[in-house]
Amino acid sequence: LENYSQIIETKKKMETEEITMEEGHDSDIDESEKMDVTIAALEEKLEQLREAKREKKKELEEIEREETATVKELKGMLKKKDRKLEEQRERMLATLEKKDVEMRDQFKQEVKDFENEKMVWEKAGKKFEEAIPKATRVVLEFYEQSFKVPMKTLLNVRRGGQNSFFQKMFSGRLDIKKEGDNTYYFARDGTAFKYVLHYLNGESISSYINKEVRQQLLKDAAFFELWNLLGELDHNIVPVQVGTHP
Repeated sequence: LENYSQIIETKKKMETEEITMEEGHDSDIDESEKMDVTIAALEEKLEQLREAKREKKKELEEIEREETATVKELKGMLKKKDRKLEEQRERMLATLEKKDVEMRDQFKQEVKDFENEKMVWEKAGKKFEEAIPKATRVVLEFYEQSFKVPMKTLLNVRRGGQNSFFQKMFSGRLDIKKEGDNTYYFARDGTAFKYVLHYLNGESISSYINKEVRQQLLKDAAFFELWNLLGELDHNIVPVQVGTHP
């Protein structure tokens, strides 16, 4: 009986252990299934991330293509603009060069014409001056003064210049009030006119003339178109003192 009881007891223990092992096996199965589910979820998430990465890469590639196309287009536009600006610059330079040549030619022609005209007037003035007798004198009447002057003095080309007032007057190109044959009347102050005669006789204007006389002399130089005298007065050229007019 004792052996039988031990056998029964042993059998019960074995059954208990077997049940425990089965429960542990079932527990292992549950844990494995949970792990499988977790792994599957992670793999799915990983795949989603990979898909999102692929989509993002496509977007970035598209943006890069668009930017590349835009940059290429801008470069093309800038190149065209540079070409147009260069062409415009070349046209402007060509125009300026042409204009410069034309202006130079025009200036040369004007200088040539001036020289020719000057030569003509010099010849005409010289002939006119030589044709006038040295003894011929005229009287120039002013408000309160009169001057009896050789025509040769008034027509001094070297001092009076070409086409002067007196050349025009004696050639009949100016309508000046005349009394008798050789008397000309000027309705103006003659205070400074003696200095005009000094200048036409080849003398230099005195440095001691006062301000009022100087102002009147400037007016006379402009009125009688004595531009050389006007230039001397303007530049204060007073090298020597004027002597007494004969």
